[in-house]
Amino acid sequence: MNFSIIVPTYNCEKYLEKCLESITSQQHNGATQIILVDNMSTDKTLEIARKYTHTIVSEKDRGEPDALNKGLKLATGDVIAYLDSDDVYEPFAFKYVESVMRNNDWIYGKAYFINEEGKQIRRSITILKQLLQRNYSYEKLCNLCFICQPSVFLKRDFVQKVGEFNIDYPLIFDYEYWLRAGQLSSPVYVPLYLSSMRAHGGSNSVKFSTRQMRESLDLVYRFKKRNHYLSYAMRMVILSSTLVYYKTVGRFV
Repeated sequence: MNFSIIVPTYNCEKYLEKCLESITSQQHNGATQIILVDNMSTDKTLEIARKYTHTIVSEKDRGEPDALNKGLKLATGDVIAYLDSDDVYEPFAFKYVESVMRNNDWIYGKAYFINEEGKQIRRSITILKQLLQRNYSYEKLCNLCFICQPSVFLKRDFVQKVGEFNIDYPLIFDYEYWLRAGQLSSPVYVPLYLSSMRAHGGSNSVKFSTRQMRESLDLVYRFKKRNHYLSYAMRMVILSSTLVYYKTVGRFV
């Protein structure tokens, strides 16, 4: 089974090598295509990228979903995923994915949260997400995004059915994509750690956390009427994200 991994990036020389090494070190029965889509970096990002892949697009884009759509056009693997350039895959992730992917359109697994040094953080949020990830239902997904993006893998023919990422949602395009995908097919949950998501002051998930959560609430209205109890849970997530952001960066966005 061949994998295509899209890596959108911009000036990420500090973390990119670890990201790409986590892809090339994976063991599975097939080839791995790394597609790096760069938004005209001015640091050593491209120099690092060329050591790991020849499939590089370096040009201005209209945000991460636009970059990912460029990558989708180049993807040739049986399985497609994307990994932000500051995140990493866990060892043997592809092997686990390969074992359950053949008869499923898309799957999602667990993820750690790590800091700049790679140490695990936000353990309480990790536990909460794991509780929500069990027993998938589309109704639950419509009220709260419990899927960890870097631990999602999709069949290429299924991606073609779902379509491209929506550039109108620059911060929550992944959540919007999961909601569209869920209308076509239910994902399978893999109760294993497949990736680690890095939280630091330069990441969009931290810089724009409060705005991201507000957009999520707006998106929920588009797909389904909210459940009041889960809506309350969403508001608590917004509050906790705001506090995490304030603690990490020191101001609100």
